[in-house]
Amino acid sequence: MKKFLALLCAVAMLSVFAVSASALGTEVVVPAKTGGIKVTVIDDFSSYSGEYLAAGSTLYKFENGKLLLDFEAGGWAYGGPNAASPSAGLEGIADAYNNAAYIGLKVKNTGEGVASIAFEKDGSGEGQWMTQLFVADGCKLVSAANGVQDATYTDISAAYRGHAVDIPAGFDGYLFIPFSSMRAFNDDTVTGATNALCMIKDIHFAGTCNNTPTILEIDNLCLAADLTVDPNLDGGQDTADLSVIAYAAAAITGCGALVVARKRK
Repeated sequence: MKKFLALLCAVAMLSVFAVSASALGTEVVVPAKTGGIKVTVIDDFSSYSGEYLAAGSTLYKFENGKLLLDFEAGGWAYGGPNAASPSAGLEGIADAYNNAAYIGLKVKNTGEGVASIAFEKDGSGEGQWMTQLFVADGCKLVSAANGVQDATYTDISAAYRGHAVDIPAGFDGYLFIPFSSMRAFNDDTVTGATNALCMIKDIHFAGTCNNTPTILEIDNLCLAADLTVDPNLDGGQDTADLSVIAYAAAAITGCGALVVARKRK
C-alpha cells in the first residue's frame, strides 16, 4: 500500500509539472532595484541555432539559448534570419498580447558603445526594413542597478523608416516597448487595431551602432501588463517555478497525510 501511495504522489507531482509546461509562457520577475516586476516570457530563445548575416552588416548568432547581435562600428541591422518565433503559434497567444501593455526583451550590452535596436514590423514583403516602433515615446529600460528609466532613441527613419531604442554600454536588464507606440496603433492604414497585430513572428531587428563594435546579448521575449514595481518581489526569482514547487510540496504533504490516515486505521 505504501508503494502505491508513493506512486500516486509521484504521478500527482508529474501532472503538476505537465500542467505548468503546457501553460502559455513562464512567469518571471524582472529585478528593478527596489523590487520586481512580473512578466510572462513567451520565447526563451532556446529553439534557435546557427549564425546568420543580416541584410545589413550585423551578425545574428544563436548560442546557449540566447541571441548575440554583433554590430560592426557604424553598421546597420535590418532583415535577419528565417527564425520564426514559436510563440506566434502558442494557444491563446493573441489574448496574451491583447491583455498586455508592453512587449519586452532581456538585453545585455557587452560592448563599449551604444547600440540602438527595434523590432522589424515584418520579416518579409512591405514590412521588411520598417521598424515596429512608430513613435519614439514610452519605452523603458529596467535594471536591478537603476530601476525603471525612460529610454532614449535614435532616428533611423531616413533609411529604415522608424526609430530604435538606445541600449547604453554596460546595460544589463530589460527593454520594454509599449504597444501604444507600435505601428498597429499609429498606422492610418490599420483599422480595429489590437496588440495582436504587433505580434513578433520572426526574430528580426532593425538598428544601428554608430561608434564602436558592440554585441547585444538578447533573451526572454516577454509580455507585461504594466511596469509596476512590487517591493515584495525578489528580482531574479522564477515565480512559475516557485509555484510548481509549492504545488509539488502540497501534493507530497497530501500523500503524507494519506499515509498517516491509513496507519491510524
